[in-house]
Amino acid sequence: MIRRGDIYRHRLGRHFVVVSTARLNEVGTVIVAEIHDLVPSGMQGMLAIALGPAEPLTGAVLAWRVNWLAGDRLGDPVGSLSSEAMEHLDMALRTAMDL
Repeated sequence: MIRRGDIYRHRLGRHFVVVSTARLNEVGTVIVAEIHDLVPSGMQGMLAIALGPAEPLTGAVLAWRVNWLAGDRLGDPVGSLSSEAMEHLDMALRTAMDL
Protein backbone atom coordinates (compact mmCIF):
# COMPACT_ATOMS: atom_id res chain seq x y z
CA MET A 1 0.00 0.00 0.00
CA ILE A 2 1.35 3.41 -1.01
CA ARG A 3 1.12 6.02 1.72
CA ARG A 4 1.62 9.75 1.89
CA GLY A 5 5.15 10.41 3.18
CA ASP A 6 6.63 7.21 1.76
CA ILE A 7 9.92 7.60 -0.09
CA TYR A 8 10.74 5.59 -3.22
CA ARG A 9 13.82 5.17 -5.38
CA HIS A 10 12.76 5.32 -9.01
CA ARG A 11 14.46 2.99 -11.51
CA LEU A 12 16.27 6.03 -12.99
CA GLY A 13 17.97 6.60 -9.63
CA ARG A 14 15.95 9.60 -8.45
CA HIS A 15 14.11 9.64 -5.13
CA PHE A 16 10.56 10.83 -4.59
CA VAL A 17 8.26 11.31 -1.60
CA VAL A 18 4.53 10.65 -2.01
CA VAL A 19 2.42 13.75 -1.32
CA SER A 20 -0.98 12.63 -2.65
CA THR A 21 -3.95 11.51 -0.61
CA ALA A 22 -4.75 7.88 0.14
CA ARG A 23 -7.76 7.94 -2.21
CA LEU A 24 -5.64 8.97 -5.18
CA ASN A 25 -2.91 6.49 -4.26
CA GLU A 26 -5.49 3.69 -4.14
CA VAL A 27 -6.42 4.24 -7.80
CA GLY A 28 -2.79 4.09 -8.87
CA THR A 29 -2.04 7.74 -9.65
CA VAL A 30 0.53 9.09 -7.21
CA ILE A 31 1.62 12.71 -6.79
CA VAL A 32 5.25 12.99 -5.74
CA ALA A 33 7.86 15.60 -4.85
CA GLU A 34 11.46 15.04 -5.87
CA ILE A 35 14.26 14.61 -3.33
CA HIS A 36 17.62 16.08 -4.33
CA ASP A 37 21.04 15.39 -2.82
CA LEU A 38 21.75 19.07 -2.10
CA VAL A 39 19.76 21.83 -0.44
CA PRO A 40 19.41 24.65 -2.99
CA SER A 41 19.89 28.32 -2.19
CA GLY A 42 17.81 31.43 -2.87
CA MET A 43 14.07 31.24 -3.44
CA GLN A 44 14.29 27.57 -4.33
CA GLY A 45 16.03 26.92 -1.01
CA MET A 46 13.11 28.54 0.79
CA LEU A 47 10.83 25.96 -0.80
CA ALA A 48 13.08 22.99 -0.02
CA ILE A 49 12.79 20.84 3.08
CA ALA A 50 16.22 19.87 4.36
CA LEU A 51 16.27 16.27 5.54
CA GLY A 52 17.98 15.76 8.86
CA PRO A 53 19.61 12.71 10.43
CA ALA A 54 16.26 11.25 11.56
CA GLU A 55 15.12 10.87 7.93
CA PRO A 56 15.85 7.86 5.69
CA LEU A 57 17.78 10.07 3.21
CA THR A 58 19.88 13.20 3.31
CA GLY A 59 19.34 16.13 0.97
CA ALA A 60 16.14 18.09 0.48
CA VAL A 61 12.58 17.62 -0.73
CA LEU A 62 11.94 20.14 -3.50
CA ALA A 63 8.43 21.54 -3.11
CA TRP A 64 8.51 23.07 -6.59
CA ARG A 65 9.42 19.75 -8.27
CA VAL A 66 6.01 18.06 -8.05
CA ASN A 67 4.89 15.50 -10.59
CA TRP A 68 2.82 12.33 -10.87
CA LEU A 69 3.75 8.71 -11.42
CA ALA A 70 1.79 5.55 -11.88
CA GLY A 71 1.90 3.72 -8.56
CA ASP A 72 3.39 0.62 -10.14
CA ARG A 73 6.34 2.67 -11.48
CA LEU A 74 7.43 4.23 -8.18
CA GLY A 75 10.31 1.84 -7.70
CA ASP A 76 11.79 0.52 -4.48
CA PRO A 77 10.58 1.77 -1.09
CA VAL A 78 13.25 3.49 1.01
CA GLY A 79 11.31 4.52 4.12
CA SER A 80 9.03 7.33 5.23
CA LEU A 81 9.48 10.96 6.22
CA SER A 82 8.87 11.88 9.84
CA SER A 83 5.66 13.70 10.73
CA GLU A 84 7.72 16.83 11.43
CA ALA A 85 9.29 16.75 7.95
CA MET A 86 5.84 16.19 6.40
CA GLU A 87 4.46 19.23 8.24
CA HIS A 88 7.28 21.35 6.82
CA LEU A 89 6.71 19.88 3.38
CA ASP A 90 2.97 20.65 3.59
CA MET A 91 3.78 24.30 4.35
CA ALA A 92 6.30 24.48 1.49
CA LEU A 93 3.81 22.94 -0.97
CA ARG A 94 1.10 25.41 0.07
CA THR A 95 3.58 28.29 -0.37
CA ALA A 96 4.83 27.05 -3.74
CA MET A 97 1.27 26.74 -5.07
CA ASP A 98 -0.12 29.81 -3.28
CA LEU A 99 -2.83 27.74 -1.55
